[in-house]
Amino acid sequence: MNGNQITAYPVRIIPFDLGRNLQPDDIALVDTSLLSQYKRHDLTPRQESILKGVVSSYKINDHLYLFLYENGICVIVVEEDNLKFKNDRERFSIPYGENRKKAHSAFFKWEHKDSSTIWNVIAELRATIKDHTPKKVRLRKSGSEEFESRGLSYIMTLSMFDVDEEIINGNPFSTYPDWLKSNIYALLDPAVLYLEDSSKFESATGVDFDLNKILSELEIDENPNDYEHHRHLSTYMSWAAVTTFGQLQKIDREEYIALEVQLQSDWFYVYCIDKSLDELKNPTKRDMVSIQKLHYEIDLLDNRLYDFDDSSMPTRILDIQKGLVETSGLSNNIQHLQRKIQYILERERLNSEQKQKKLGQSTEIFLFILAFIEIAPTVAEYGNSIYPNAGVIANCLMVLLGVILLIRKN
Repeated sequence: MNGNQITAYPVRIIPFDLGRNLQPDDIALVDTSLLSQYKRHDLTPRQESILKGVVSSYKINDHLYLFLYENGICVIVVEEDNLKFKNDRERFSIPYGENRKKAHSAFFKWEHKDSSTIWNVIAELRATIKDHTPKKVRLRKSGSEEFESRGLSYIMTLSMFDVDEEIINGNPFSTYPDWLKSNIYALLDPAVLYLEDSSKFESATGVDFDLNKILSELEIDENPNDYEHHRHLSTYMSWAAVTTFGQLQKIDREEYIALEVQLQSDWFYVYCIDKSLDELKNPTKRDMVSIQKLHYEIDLLDNRLYDFDDSSMPTRILDIQKGLVETSGLSNNIQHLQRKIQYILERERLNSEQKQKKLGQSTEIFLFILAFIEIAPTVAEYGNSIYPNAGVIANCLMVLLGVILLIRKN
């Protein structure tokens, strides 16, 4: 075994919700508040063409960044310390996965070294938006401290690995050494090494299995798809992970972080809207207008998933985006949300028709009663003059006929 080194650059991407769409005066207030403590993070032209809906971005410190979206989603980016694997490079997925799991657990418990800084920023943003929200406007529950670990629903780790050319040099996955194939497979499916994100399953240090043996005996049924076109880099994706391997450049990190930030902002926004609709038991007319707007807004989101503000954007970026959308299940989530919105709109339309029908029935009954009161004395008088009790019988027949007609009509 030679001394070639693998260096990992884990990037944690954590979305939060502020509770509602932001107006220009909201953005101005947030800007004033954050710039009094932190620096503005100027987007590069490449980031600007990838990020859609970002109204501002900030540099919290040397490794923490915040991207603020018009829809009320903000995404925190944490660039963690790099991890070097040399003597243990042929089993690097085990210590790397353990590091990932411990970091995620620390974030969920708000015990990570950056947790207090992140919470101060999020709490300040939420308070600013809440204080500036009219009483009639309903805030999404996902923008509150009561929602899923104080609003921290999940953490997505973008795993970027700088690998010596002697290990990977523009070759396809099928030519990789077996140990590297097994490690990549383990990163894409952490459950095979008991490193999935779950408090109900033990970490790798707490199990009795020989993880090195499990890793070495993993069978690769089929080669994972490489979404990257560049020869110096390969990218593999699954529901659990997005991993890149090769000779990392600064521009690569910039592109992938921007793509992942955009994906997580869209994914989390759809998730928050879905959860907020579950909370809506008896929607008002104002709510129904908002839901109809949401219907159009989600349509626009779906249509712009592959739309970049750059006519010369490389096709490789589009292929990477397709991979991110597909493996994250974002398109399915959008379709599910649209069906839910359509169901709510249809349900409320039917409820409205039912109410109108009942109102029409009540109006008809009322008019019938008025007409009967008006003509009943005349009918009774005229009928009784012809034959004893004929007027009463005629009035009874009119009532019976009216009831029958109303029943048949409805």
